[in-house]
Amino acid sequence: FTDDRQLVSVTAPAEVNDDLLNEMQRIVKSVAGSLQYLGVFSVNFYVTGTGTLYVKNIELGLTSIANVYDTTTNVDQYEEQIRAAVGMPLHQIQPLQVGLLMVVRKYQQVAIQRQWLLKNNWQFRFFNAQDGDAQSILGFVWVTGSDNLIDLENQVDDTEVWKEQISEDQENSQN
Repeated sequence: FTDDRQLVSVTAPAEVNDDLLNEMQRIVKSVAGSLQYLGVFSVNFYVTGTGTLYVKNIELGLTSIANVYDTTTNVDQYEEQIRAAVGMPLHQIQPLQVGLLMVVRKYQQVAIQRQWLLKNNWQFRFFNAQDGDAQSILGFVWVTGSDNLIDLENQVDDTEVWKEQISEDQENSQN
């Protein structure tokens, strides 16, 4: 997340120790058992530097963050939502590969178009162009193709697409 709480990327799989993972799973199962809801939901957490776990929020329905599953596991949230809605059993989630989900904003359009031509291990999904502010979400990029998450992060960092900060001049020229 940026300082102003805009999503930049999601990593899969998340790296947490076993005790923390067990506690997170216990909380999610407790929430699932308590909700009178049928469908996809997410439980988001904060972890302090001392390892204390806090529930940040519970989100019902589809989320941008869950799009990371599309290329890193055997499921995607859209199919799981439909399966839940019609009473079909949900899939057991199986990790397939490590990956990053990068959020692309409108002001990054030119820079990401260059990467679309260059990166054969990146998958792109763009939304219909809308007249919106420069911070509106233009699409997602899934970065995969290596078993080493650090290699993928370095590949993203080398492009400098997500290092660019939008200035007021850029924002005004795109509006």
